[in-house]
Amino acid sequence: MIYYLKSIRNFFSLRIFSNTLGFKNLSFFLFYLVAKIIFIFQKKKIKKEYSKKFDENGYILLDNIDVTDISIKISKLFFNQNNYIEPLRGYKFLRTAVAQNLNQEIEYIVLKIQDQIENIFKSNFKIYFTNIQRSFPVQNNIEKEAQLFHFDDNPIGTKKIFIYLTDQYQDSGAFRTFNRKISDLLKKKGFLSYTTEIRENCQNLALSLSKDNLKIQSGKKGTVMCFDNNLIHKATLPENGFRDLIVMEVFPAFKEINSKNISKSLSMSLEEPDYPRWPFFK
Repeated sequence: MIYYLKSIRNFFSLRIFSNTLGFKNLSFFLFYLVAKIIFIFQKKKIKKEYSKKFDENGYILLDNIDVTDISIKISKLFFNQNNYIEPLRGYKFLRTAVAQNLNQEIEYIVLKIQDQIENIFKSNFKIYFTNIQRSFPVQNNIEKEAQLFHFDDNPIGTKKIFIYLTDQYQDSGAFRTFNRKISDLLKKKGFLSYTTEIRENCQNLALSLSKDNLKIQSGKKGTVMCFDNNLIHKATLPENGFRDLIVMEVFPAFKEINSKNISKSLSMSLEEPDYPRWPFFK
């Protein structure tokens, strides 16, 4: 009976919100709606080329920015074992106490891309977490968790921003994703990924459409990418060298992004939930 009810919930939730969270989406949906209305009254102009491309594909590569200074600083930090943790094979994450020391540099980047992100959201935005990571080759790597096809199953309106701190191509761990149309098609065919077992069982379904439809998001250092968390996507370890990346999870907001929010996002532990339980976080 419970399985049957979950199946019904998933069926409607996937088609309405592109996730399996059901009624949990309602507070986020209403918050997002109000954020858009406030944005209109603030008389901010929306450049439709950004929002149109994002709405169609579910992702967009934005203008390159200068990350020379911060990429050098971060690269040096990763050479000191005390500065990072390794929660997964092939990945290093700067400790929050270390990442917070880069607050000024992160704020500079956010202000550079603020207008473009607002255009994508059609509202102001805020950052839930910011982490800084390095991925590297692992011998005889067996892909699992984030390296398998999945969608994050996050509330409506959730997006991620990637800041490329190194050149990222097919052999150097570039991000892979299906667009919105193919992601929705796979979900209609039964693709789910909210448990390890279900995720593993659905890999062949995603692989069946990957040859002609999987997009490798290649880009030079300084590339900025934004995507919808509920696209079906996967991480990939580099075959050589390493891949440095700033990752931000962003949500709609009533007010403009500010220093306090940016600083707080850098203090968010990896052990925290991957999305807030309530959209009114600051």
